[in-house]
Amino acid sequence: MKQQRAFQNCRLKRNLLIELLKNYFPISEEEKKYKVRMLDFIIKHENCFDRSLEIGHITASAWLINKKTSHALPCITQNLIYGCN
Repeated sequence: MKQQRAFQNCRLKRNLLIELLKNYFPISEEEKKYKVRMLDFIIKHENCFDRSLEIGHITASAWLINKKTSHALPCITQNLIYGCN
């Protein structure tokens, strides 16, 4: 049951990511190429978040920094902490 819920959660994340990328307007030709490659990869690989996918996997993290650069907040994806299997 827990594994099935995790799989459904990954599918929702995958669908959301596809929609976000489709609605993203790249600011350069280089970004356009990356967008096409990412969409192609995510659409071809249902398990695109799974580290066992030999060709690679999708993961992300970010740092939020205030204007004064005096404070930073690391934003690490749950997949990096718990995995998405």
